[in-house]
Amino acid sequence: MFGTPLRKSPALAIAVLLASLSSAPALADKRVALVIGNSAYKNVNQLPNPSKDAAAIGEMLKKAGFDSVDSRQDIGVADMKKMIRDFSDKVADADVAVVFYAGHGIEVDGTNYVLPIDTKLERDIDVEDEAVSLDRIVKTIEPAKKLRLVILDACRDNPFATTMKRSIGSRGIERGLAKVEPANPNTLIAYAAKAGSTASDGAGSHSPFTTALLVQLPVPGQDLRKSLGYVRDSVLKETSNKQEPFVYGSLGGDDVALVAAPARAATVPAQVAALDPDSKLRQDYELAAAVNTKPAWDAFINNYPKGFYADLARAARSKLDSATANTVVASKGPDSRGTQPVAQPPKDANPYAGFENFTGKTFKLNYVEDQQEVSPAPGLKHVRREIVIYVKSAAEISSRLSYVRNDPAHSSSRYALGALGDFNRGVQMLYSDSKLHQVTLVGSYRLLTDISSNGTSCQAKVVYELNQGKDHFEMRNQNGDPVNVSALSTQNIACKVAAGEAMGTPPETVGADASNANPAAKAK
Repeated sequence: MFGTPLRKSPALAIAVLLASLSSAPALADKRVALVIGNSAYKNVNQLPNPSKDAAAIGEMLKKAGFDSVDSRQDIGVADMKKMIRDFSDKVADADVAVVFYAGHGIEVDGTNYVLPIDTKLERDIDVEDEAVSLDRIVKTIEPAKKLRLVILDACRDNPFATTMKRSIGSRGIERGLAKVEPANPNTLIAYAAKAGSTASDGAGSHSPFTTALLVQLPVPGQDLRKSLGYVRDSVLKETSNKQEPFVYGSLGGDDVALVAAPARAATVPAQVAALDPDSKLRQDYELAAAVNTKPAWDAFINNYPKGFYADLARAARSKLDSATANTVVASKGPDSRGTQPVAQPPKDANPYAGFENFTGKTFKLNYVEDQQEVSPAPGLKHVRREIVIYVKSAAEISSRLSYVRNDPAHSSSRYALGALGDFNRGVQMLYSDSKLHQVTLVGSYRLLTDISSNGTSCQAKVVYELNQGKDHFEMRNQNGDPVNVSALSTQNIACKVAAGEAMGTPPETVGADASNANPAAKAK
């Protein structure tokens, strides 16, 4: 195991684990999405990014826990209309419906249309046959009960403006898309650029609009309106104020998040903390408090149905009702099996400002760990350690924590993969104060890593923090024998940045059981 774990009731541990996987705040909600990206146009200029934009958005929504994500790229008018028609069946009983489209979009006589790849538009009257109106898309998602969201990265100049014959000379064909006013409440329509203006495809692998969406929409617990506001700020900055995204429509007063905030660990009462650390009751209570969901508390109460501690558990469970009553969550929550609460950003600031300096990059930290061993072989030991973190997006961050040895057979690594706020294999990634934070749980202590970056260089800080009630670091040497360490510190920390993924593939032996292997357990 990673360090020396507490011994917990196997039955309760299994029950609480299942609770953490199946008790997100909005599991009862049905969330569906339709994602289309058209790049390979046959009769006008092709676009480099929309198909890649749609693929990335579709993958992000799947990771966000949507029940259904229909995603296609480069489709003709017949397939596009059929896809929308089939999607309407899924929306019929949905709570949340999201449509994302990237590609050519035009406005004809005040009506907005998105264009399949086989559009010809020899005459303006052909648009109703060869394109799909925004009105049709909005009507398709009307049955959704809680949230209807349309995102259009399609505000480009009409590619047929110079060749299309007009049946009526005065018929208006404007640049960009026309302004819209959704007729139904709880409907938002987000444009990559405000009505009457055009959007950039960008020089990178995604458009500036989609790049910002991929950063902001997956932020756990962040209200959708705030996410779209931060998207606007990011695009304005990226395009030197030439492109301003705009949102039409309105929502109610409740927060609406596309990704649920991780459950905050409940406070462990002093009466429980005062129990012997090896007490089975204390360990089980702390496990339920770490997950802090109704099923987790139910699992504890089922094991301890009577008495003072059962009453404490019921009181903690009842707090969850009031804590979630005013929040609408539009996705399944992340894996919340850790033991530390997630830091909450200030409400009046963008907590993810500067996160673009981390996305699409790998950060490699190398340093020397100094271990002051007190038993069984007292003395100062020096071990080389490596931490590698690849930030694909806020929804997907992978990491590797290793002890580096001259003999590779004695090296060991722990791999983790998750979104910001997730706990995966005892590792949690956070972002605040323009820094990436990694929290690694190691039995008797926590390993805290902070990384700051300007995009081309980075600086790092590594700190070891003993858990409450512990007076030494409990570790094992490379032979598996227990050792006691009085102090851990670092020296010679070096941080390097590489573009793209440079972490390496986890070995096949790293699985559900091997994931708990402790690199610190072979620190000697």
